[in-house]
Amino acid sequence: MTTRLEPQLIRSDAWVLAATLQGRGHWRRIDRLLNDADYLNTSLLTYHEISYGLPRLVACGYVETRLDPNGRLVIGPTDRAKDVSSRAHKTTGSRVALSARFDEELGCAPYPMDEVEDRSLGQLTNLTERDWQSAVEAYRRDSEGWIRRAGQVGGLMRWFLRWRRPKDYPDDGTP
Repeated sequence: MTTRLEPQLIRSDAWVLAATLQGRGHWRRIDRLLNDADYLNTSLLTYHEISYGLPRLVACGYVETRLDPNGRLVIGPTDRAKDVSSRAHKTTGSRVALSARFDEELGCAPYPMDEVEDRSLGQLTNLTERDWQSAVEAYRRDSEGWIRRAGQVGGLMRWFLRWRRPKDYPDDGTP
């Protein structure tokens, strides 16, 4: 009987997995994955972090990939990944601590130690740089929409605070 050797995972793989699990176990498109990765690490994953990282995560049994009915790549966590998430969330509270906990759970080198990336599995075949750019653009449009809506809510809050202000309160232009 032969045993399958799992590739060594790196911190960006843990970040990809943590972002995948933000969808509560549902299959995720790349643009949604970018959104959740940005939330967790306030940074965008690169094309190479995804295209080389996903094959490692698949080989280790943490995620599965497929194409949706529209031909877009979607990613879903396995039960093994959900177990990792469950353990990581039990012991952490902040996003930074959660990221470190995922690194630890996956056996990644602790920051700031150097890592050696195993690219022996190659890139994910059904994700092109063009697909990646489309996902980044969709993420950007979605983010701009949220920022615009947040600004509208802020304007409404300023109006409300001015409206609730006592009539004899000096109006210096601040809410």
